[in-house]
Amino acid sequence: MAFQADNTLKVRGATVEYVTTATYAGTAAWHNYVFSWDSANGTAGDRLRIYYDGSEVTSFSTETHPALNEATEWNAAVDHNIGRYAFNGTLYLPAKIAEFQSIEDLALDAASFISGGSPIAYAGAYNTNGFYQEYQNNAALGEDTSGNGNDYATTNMDATNQSTDVPS
Repeated sequence: MAFQADNTLKVRGATVEYVTTATYAGTAAWHNYVFSWDSANGTAGDRLRIYYDGSEVTSFSTETHPALNEATEWNAAVDHNIGRYAFNGTLYLPAKIAEFQSIEDLALDAASFISGGSPIAYAGAYNTNGFYQEYQNNAALGEDTSGNGNDYATTNMDATNQSTDVPS
């Protein structure tokens, strides 16, 4: 996921690419993004679904769908990058992340995380490789608080990267 120079949102994988027609330039408020991957879905357009503040994004200038049953490396035993483009170590997400959740083997929509425009606590299972990073422990910003123990190592980050500004 990355914001383009024209403020559109781009989601890209090995064979997948989506670029929104809508722009996302507002940084004065917190926003909720949900990406739901279900490559087993028989409808190509429903294999990757994107939600912004509870509403599904349906208009794209580029829309290359995942293949039926396409596997990804997400939730596999490989390095994951949050806020950094993995193939170029110098590209970082120019945003604050309040929390990050990865739920393995479930294709959830935004209703699992947001209600009436406000974030809600996710009440389901994370499964084996899923994780929940709340970023509350400034000594361990990559700590998994889902109960799975899938902690992330952080690179070039410390307590100065943590903010007390929280979404409401």
